[in-house]
Amino acid sequence: MSIKPSEPMKYEESKKEEGFFSNIVSTQEYEVVDVYLTSETNEGKFYTVIDHKLRSLNNGDVVNIYLRNYGGTINGLTDLLSAIHDTEASEVNMILTAPSYSCGALLAVAGTSLRMKPNTFLMFHNYSTGSSGKGGEAMISSKEHDKWIKRLMRDIAMPFLTEKEMVGLEHDQDIYIHEYDKSVKERIKRHFKNKVDK
Repeated sequence: MSIKPSEPMKYEESKKEEGFFSNIVSTQEYEVVDVYLTSETNEGKFYTVIDHKLRSLNNGDVVNIYLRNYGGTINGLTDLLSAIHDTEASEVNMILTAPSYSCGALLAVAGTSLRMKPNTFLMFHNYSTGSSGKGGEAMISSKEHDKWIKRLMRDIAMPFLTEKEMVGLEHDQDIYIHEYDKSVKERIKRHFKNKVDK
């Protein structure tokens, strides 16, 4: 869905969360929401307004998420992923405006489309963690988190990343995908076709 430059827009910036804009396209019956995720992914409580907005949208509405995200907490990531999954909006367009790492790379492939601007890249890597508590509890917690995060990463990143690449990640290999890589167009086509087919 494209918006003609001549169409008048009314911009409403949320007073509660920086980087969130709701653009009412007054000549149409749909809404365009722009979200700017420009720092690390924080805890889920930082995204209440964005989450609510995504869940309140209707079929035909469009979300543009502009990413320049250098990582962050997995809890904040899963909170945003849940809201993206729940939205009724017809499009959730991920637009990479600067290199994005870790949680930012996973967010980039979580919508319905991905556009990588010139001089950008995605960096995927294995998670970092820590544990506390009694020895046995820490070991159990570590194993359970490992299973959970590996499944989460596979659910989000495949088939943008291949099985071989996913195994590499799980063995602490870092993977960089640059916007100029010959594989990018094919990766995007494969990944988002797969999502539509589901």
